[in-house]
Amino acid sequence: MEQEVLDPTCGPRSIWYETQRDRDDVLYVDRREEDKGFAAEDHPNVEIKPDEEQDFRDLKYEDNSFNLIVWDPPHKVVFRLADSRRS
Repeated sequence: MEQEVLDPTCGPRSIWYETQRDRDDVLYVDRREEDKGFAAEDHPNVEIKPDEEQDFRDLKYEDNSFNLIVWDPPHKVVFRLADSRRS
């Protein structure tokens, strides 16, 4: 089956229902691959296994290659309020 949906920031595919995380009609892309345990103790079973490794800022697809793009931008904790109160 040709993939009709692009998930260019798939990460651990957490936006998908658990039963929908390995769909044949979706191309899962992320800039990295990570084995279980990379998220340490917080999420020991989380892994990142994209179909292709690419950075979403420079995708190699022609315009209109997909019928749908699922966008869940990368998340990163940069600053924590609790940490700022320690100083």
